[in-house]
This record gives sequence, C-alpha cells and structure tokens, in this order.
Amino acid sequence: MDQVEDKKTGHLVAKLNQTKMRCLFQESLDIVDSVITVNACNATDQGFGILKEILKQMAADILGTRMLPMICQNILDQMRRWYIPSYPVLPWTMFFEKVTEIAGKQIQDIESMMEESTVRTVAAYLHDMGEIYVAKDDNGDDDDEESQAMVIMNIQWLCSNVIAKMLAGDEFPAQFQKLPDKPLYSKDELRKFLSTGEGLGFDFTVLLLEHLKILFTTDDGSYLIPSKLPPSLPPILIEKSDNAQLYGIRVECADESDMFSPDLFPNIHLHMLECYPKSQGKTNYSNSAVKFISPVEGMVQLTDMGRAINVAVMCKNNTDRPEAYSQLQSLKKSIHTYLRQCSPGTIVTWKFLSPKSLKTEYNLEKVLYYESDDLHKAEAGNGTVYHSRQAHADNMIDVICQGVDMTFITELGGLSGWEGIPLELQQRI
Repeated sequence: MDQVEDKKTGHLVAKLNQTKMRCLFQESLDIVDSVITVNACNATDQGFGILKEILKQMAADILGTRMLPMICQNILDQMRRWYIPSYPVLPWTMFFEKVTEIAGKQIQDIESMMEESTVRTVAAYLHDMGEIYVAKDDNGDDDDEESQAMVIMNIQWLCSNVIAKMLAGDEFPAQFQKLPDKPLYSKDELRKFLSTGEGLGFDFTVLLLEHLKILFTTDDGSYLIPSKLPPSLPPILIEKSDNAQLYGIRVECADESDMFSPDLFPNIHLHMLECYPKSQGKTNYSNSAVKFISPVEGMVQLTDMGRAINVAVMCKNNTDRPEAYSQLQSLKKSIHTYLRQCSPGTIVTWKFLSPKSLKTEYNLEKVLYYESDDLHKAEAGNGTVYHSRQAHADNMIDVICQGVDMTFITELGGLSGWEGIPLELQQRI
C-alpha cells in the first residue's frame, strides 16, 4: 500500500486484496468489509484505533455466541478470588485443587474428584481461549510436567506488568519506567522492575521469563536478556590461526518482502547459551552475534539489515572436521526449528559460505557464498565450485564441509579408523 500514489488507486488495491482473500479462504475465515493500513513502527498510528474497534466488535460477536462448558464458566466466574492482583500466578498443584473443589460443589459430591487428565483438558481449553496461560517446564519429565507448571490467571498482568516493562520499545507510550539496555542484570536490578507486591513471586517470574525464552540465568547468578543487549557492544570475531579450517552456511530471506521476526535471533541466542555454557562470557556475544565454544569454535551472526543469519565453524585440522560437520548440521536444524516457531511465514533460502573467503574475512557479512545451483554445477563438473559473480572458486567437498555423523567415528574405533578409509570412500560416505 505504501506504493499507492492516490486515494482512488488505494481503494482499488484494497478492494482487489479483499476479493483475493475471500477467494483464497472462502468459508474458512470471516473476512470483514474493511481494509486497514497500519504503520507498525508508530504505536499512535490512527489505523491501530480503527483496527482495535473492529477486533472489539468481532470479539463481542464471538463472546455473545460461544457456549462454554459449565466447569470452564465456573472457573472464570470464581478465579479472581484465587490470587492477589499484584501476582496472579498459581502453581499447578494449587490450580488443580481449586478446580477440583469447584467440580465437587458442582456435582454435590465432595468425594467425586476430577482426574488430573480432565483438569489438564480444562486448562488447555482456557489456555487456547486466551483466558489463562499455562507455563510448563520444558525441561521436566512428561510425567512431572504439570506439577512443575505455573498458571497465569490474568493475561493482562503478564503483558503489562512483566513483558511491557522489559521489552516495550521507545515508540510505545508507557506510564512506567522501562528496563534499560544492558549486557547483564543483577538480581536487585531485575527485582526493581519486576516488583510483584511486597516482593512476592520474583523467582517464579524469572522462571516464567525463562520459559518464554526472554531471559537466561548465567552461572554466576546474573541475568542476560538478548533483546535488551545494547548496540554499542564490541563486535564478535573468530580468532583464526594460520592452519585453521573454516566452514559455514547462511540462511536469508528469499524475497525483499520477507523478513525475520524480531524475536528470532534472541531465541537462537538463548538456545546457544543453553547448549554451549562456555558461550556465557561477555566477550562471546553482542546484540547480533554469539560465539560458541565446543570441541570446535564457531559463531552465529545476524546481518546488519536483519535479513540473513551466517553460521561459521572453525577447526584446527582434518581431525576436527567431523565435529565441525556435526556442529553445522546441529545449528542448521536448530535455526530451522526457530524459524518455524518465530517466523512461520518467512520464506528462506540456504547458502554455503566460501571456506577461502572465511579465512581472509573477519566480518561474516563480507564473506562470499554460493547458491545451491553453483554446487549442482560443480557436482556435474569437476568438483570445483565457481562463484557466479566473482572470480572465486572452492573445492566442493570443502564448501559442504564433508563430514560424517560422529556415530560413524565411534563405530570405526576412533578417528584413526576414519583416517584409514580411502579418500574416495570418505567422499562417498
């Protein structure tokens, strides 16, 4: 819509979009008659007000027609008595007791208690409706998952008193002091912004933020929030040695109209901190890059425009190459998972970083990369990959970081067994 030159053309484009949406979704969605343009970077844009009124009317229409199970309606009617307004969070065990108490009164038989599976179904129903939020412990066993859960009984409290204070940008007007950007926060600093009335529930709130992939607790008890890292942090570089071998991949938005969700890289950053504890040091991360240290060293970097992510791994010699391969595959799988979770509508393409370019460039943004078609041509040719726009070439085996799953190495009795296999057979594997 930002390309429309006059109002008449704008109305025509809006009508065409509306017709297209109705043809696409047919009876699956209720398409409203209005078409609204909103500046998502301006919280005071008048389009938001129009959109809010339409959503309120749709919500009223839905609320006026839905039929709730009796137990769910009784929970909604009584749940405000179960918590204090300044901290509307219940442990799962307490929520379970309250629900079974209601059920007992409802059927006039105190001994006829609801099974926990039934309470789980009720909680899931209310969770999907947006009436409550059930935060489960992702690290717990399946049998013990609910016992470790917390139930947020007031979603507005979660959004306004917790998330807004921590993540609201300067574009959003607020009546409270916002959390400043910092590399790390102490417990006292975070408690000040997450006050829950007489200091109640701070530790549970931290657990909730960890569950929501917003916050990470370091080994020394400090708190790191990737979304709040200041842009002034020094750039992260891989320390290369003369004999180092570097390999890498790149995932980028396929089209100019595509973009990553703002929470994609913070989620990847938190994943890296959890999987690679040695990455917690201050010198190992910035607001757009995180360096990891495992048997091999590497880095994940978001480009300046925020439309591509580079992954590079470094090994000292051929002996570490299988580990470099394993790390690349693991990180590729993790990024793919978070793309589905955080940016499900973003179409991406995968590239292959040039090993030679990686050795000479310290900034991953400047590293040359190959398209999949370049590798297909090399496979059909002599095994050399040629850059489509520059006089640059690499061995295809190096570009794809030829390697094997470490299971093969174990079965062969260690790396010495792998090295004993003829090169041609290694390549085939």
